[in-house]
Amino acid sequence: YIRRVGVRRFNYIGVGLQILAWLLFFFGADSYAALVAGIVVVDIGMQCIQLSNQATLFELDPSASNRINTIFMSTYFAGGSLGTLLSGAAWSLYGWTGVVAAGILLSSASLLVTLCTMLPFCRFPSVRRKALPVETCRQAPVYSTTSIHSPFLSARTELSYMASQ
Repeated sequence: YIRRVGVRRFNYIGVGLQILAWLLFFFGADSYAALVAGIVVVDIGMQCIQLSNQATLFELDPSASNRINTIFMSTYFAGGSLGTLLSGAAWSLYGWTGVVAAGILLSSASLLVTLCTMLPFCRFPSVRRKALPVETCRQAPVYSTTSIHSPFLSARTELSYMASQ
């Protein structure tokens, strides 16, 4: 579906579903049906965003998909941990309304990042390099830097190494 719909549009769908889910959580706080529907919708929205991110990242270098996925999932886990911390703080300060506000805030931030990638000054050049062979990494001291810019739509992986000669 991602190629047919488009990565950016798939992200918009995912963010829209997430905001819809948070609104269901807010307005249906006293209804089990609204809460269950919100859980399903927020999960579908997250899957849309995650699939579009992974599709973009795996196109960078298909031979390095395991390494790219490791970096992506580590970043994804760190973001989830930060969201859990933020929602816990929002709950202790403002209750359910604070949790919903935090969810809408984070979903809106995701939408802003997606929109920002359309602007010329937010675009990053596409870097398509072959991954280093594992043997090269084992033989020489490797200094790797990995940067993921705008993790929702465009990403690049830079790997630089210095070999002692």
